[in-house]
Amino acid sequence: MPYSLVALPIRGKCKFVSWDKRFVDPIAVPGRKPLVTLRDAATFITKLPKAEHDADEWQAAMQALLLVAEQDGPPLFARIGIMRALNRHVSESNRCSIKQLA
Repeated sequence: MPYSLVALPIRGKCKFVSWDKRFVDPIAVPGRKPLVTLRDAATFITKLPKAEHDADEWQAAMQALLLVAEQDGPPLFARIGIMRALNRHVSESNRCSIKQLA
C-alpha cells in the first residue's frame, strides 16, 4: 500500500501520506542506486551508521523529508536537505559560487 496514515489527524480528519512521491530529479548517492522517492530517501537515512545519522545535517534532511510527506510540501525541500547532508564534508573552497558560473 503506497499510503501511510499519519498519526496525528488534522482538524479531526485523518490525512494519508504518500511516501512514493517522486523527486523531480533522482538524487545520486555514491555506491548505490539513486534516491527516486521519499521512501527511498527515508530508508537511506535510517540505514546510515548512527554517528552519521545523528549529524545535524541528516537530522535537518529528515525533518524536511517529513515536512514534505506529512504536509504535502514540494519534494524540492527534501531534495535540498538531502543534498546538503550528502555534501556536508565538501569544503567551501571546493563549492562553485554564483560568480564562477556567470
